[in-house]
Amino acid sequence: MRFAVISIILGRKRYRQKTWFLAQLPLWIQFLTNIELSQTRFSGEGGDMAVDKFIVAFDVDGTVVIGNESVDRELIELIQLVKSMGHIVTLITGRLPSGMVLQAEEMDISKNVLCAGGDGGSLYRWMGNKFVKQDVKTMSCDKLSEIMMEFEPPGIVLKSDSLETVGRGPALLTHLARITSPNISDLISWREVDFTQDITGLRFLLPSGKHGAFIKTLEDYTENQVEFYRGEDFDNSLTGISIKKPGTSKGTAMIEIARDAGIDPEMLFAAGDWVNDIPMLKVAKYSYCPSDSSSRVRESAKTVVGMTSKQNWACEALRHFCREVLGVL
Repeated sequence: MRFAVISIILGRKRYRQKTWFLAQLPLWIQFLTNIELSQTRFSGEGGDMAVDKFIVAFDVDGTVVIGNESVDRELIELIQLVKSMGHIVTLITGRLPSGMVLQAEEMDISKNVLCAGGDGGSLYRWMGNKFVKQDVKTMSCDKLSEIMMEFEPPGIVLKSDSLETVGRGPALLTHLARITSPNISDLISWREVDFTQDITGLRFLLPSGKHGAFIKTLEDYTENQVEFYRGEDFDNSLTGISIKKPGTSKGTAMIEIARDAGIDPEMLFAAGDWVNDIPMLKVAKYSYCPSDSSSRVRESAKTVVGMTSKQNWACEALRHFCREVLGVL
C-alpha cells in the first residue's frame, strides 16, 4: 500500500514536471532560434549580412610567407581556430593565383571564398584546389602602349593569371616576377606585348637616377592609376612604379570580398607589411603590420606588432585579434 501511494505521488510529480516542460518547450525553441538568428544574419541596405562574422585577410609575402613558400604551422592552427568560429579567411596579395595556390591549400581557405591578386587587380574564387577568375579589372592601354614603346623601360606585365617580363631589369625585379606567378613569358621589347589582351597592371623597378624622362612622363600620365615607391618604401637605389586601373587597390578588393560574403564592412581584419597593403590596412577596423614596416605603413595600421617582417609576426597579430576582439585564447 505504501509503495502504491509513493508511486502515485512520484507519478503525479513526474506528470507535473513533464507538463511544465512541454508548456515551456515553445518558449525554449523561440529562444534558441533567436540566438541563432542573432549570430548569423540580418537584413541591411546591402542585403543579408553576417553578424559577428569577420573577413580575416592576409597579405602573402612578408606576412604569411617569411623566407620560404610555406605558411608557419602555428599560424595555420590559429587560422583553423578562427575558421571554426565561422569567420572567413582570405588572401589579398600582389601575387597572381598560380603563385598563391600553395598558401591557399596550407591555410585551408574555404571553398567558394573570394581572394584577390595583383594588388586587388583581379578577384578569384577558391574552389578547393584551384582559383577560378571572378572579376578582372583591365586597364586602358591606348596611350600606355605608346609610352612603353617610346621609352622601352624594363618591367613586368600582369594579366589575369600570367605575366610577362620585358627587357632586362634588376635581379630583384626578376625575383618579384618569379614569386608573383610561375607562368612567365620573357620578352625583349614592349613591341612584343599584346596590349589588346586583359592587362591588369604594370610594374617597374628602375635604378635611381636613370629613366628620368620615362618617370617624368608617368608623373603627368592620367589614363590609369600610377603609384611611385621611393626612399624607405623601397631600396634607396631603386624607384618602384605600379600602374593599375583607377580605383584599384587591396582596400577596394577587401570591400568587394566582404560584400560577396555578406559580411558587414565594419567586421574586417587585415595583416600586411608593405605600402601596397596601406589601402586595406586603412579600410579594416582591425589592421596589423610588423615593427619594421615603413612609417607610412605603421601610420595606416591600427596595431603595430612588436616583431619584424622576418619573424612570424602575422601569427602574433592573429593571436592578439583572437584574444582582444574574439575573446578566445
